[in-house]
Amino acid sequence: NVNPGSPLVISDVAATQVTATSATISWTTNVGAEATINYGVSHLYQMTSSRSSFFLTHSFTLADLVPDTLYHYRVWNHAASGQEASSGDLTFRTAAIPAPDTIPPGAVIDLRP
Repeated sequence: NVNPGSPLVISDVAATQVTATSATISWTTNVGAEATINYGVSHLYQMTSSRSSFFLTHSFTLADLVPDTLYHYRVWNHAASGQEASSGDLTFRTAAIPAPDTIPPGAVIDLRP
């Protein structure tokens, strides 16, 4: 059991399931806390998403991201006791979209030497 007076601590922040257009950011806190994530293409964090439920584990799926782009993010929590904590500036890069196949369907390719 966590003492309600314990300092709010954020841990295990990670970007996972990163694709060309989405990523999941997850982390834990040692006390139940509301969660916010700020993210964008710079440390100015142009976008924000929040949840007002007091949980120990937090997860946000970021969608509609641009392929092959470096994103900055920061997580922030607010506990019922009034305590706040945030992570530092963290980054992830979305995957690139593979180049299209340059051989048209049905093309005949001569592989003879």
